Amino acid sequence: NVDDSTSLSDLSQIVVSNNDFSGSDAGAANKALSLTLDASENYWGTDNPNFNSVISGDVNYQPWYATSDFSEDVEVVDSSGDTRAYSGTIQEALNVAAEDATIELGPGTYEENVSIDTSNITLQGPNAGIDANRDVRSDEAVITGQVGIGAQKVTVNGLKVTPTTETFNQKPAAAIIVSESDATVQNNRIADFNVSITDIEPNSIQGIQIYNSGTQISGIE
Repeated sequence: NVDDSTSLSDLSQIVVSNNDFSGSDAGAANKALSLTLDASENYWGTDNPNFNSVISGDVNYQPWYATSDFSEDVEVVDSSGDTRAYSGTIQEALNVAAEDATIELGPGTYEENVSIDTSNITLQGPNAGIDANRDVRSDEAVITGQVGIGAQKVTVNGLKVTPTTETFNQKPAAAIIVSESDATVQNNRIADFNVSITDIEPNSIQGIQIYNSGTQISGIE
């Protein structure tokens, strides 16, 4: 707690950062109403905490960590261009993201399936805007799973997707599956499938699948 009895002209000397508050009722309370407390870059016990219950007073809590490993591999950037949160996984970053957000992936391997269920989301890797057929690309953000687009006006740009046999357990056999309209899937490399054809019929494996039995899909680029 910080209150007006604190003999500071500002709170620049006090920073509450890089703490793991999971499993506790701890939070940040600023009772010095004329000052702002920096409590950014903390993990609050969940990927998308209810800050009304853990923050009191004038407290800057953004960006926060959405995963307890304090990873900054994935960055959630809001519509104003500000960093909202950091994450070690793509899916937990997506859980944090609101409409019009951009999920920026650093180079590396992400061993997960990804479901995009919020409209107007951009998921982009280090090679966003770079033709996938060019020889010169920077280190890739590689997803060893499936990317599912289940919301309208989603963009996936500059990634490499390399599914495994386990990816397709009870899923359509596609690296990227689009089931909503107005999707943009560009500059992605879909390659190096590690799939056993004894488990999946070879003619059923697709790079990008566009299908929804109950919806007419349009506006795909």
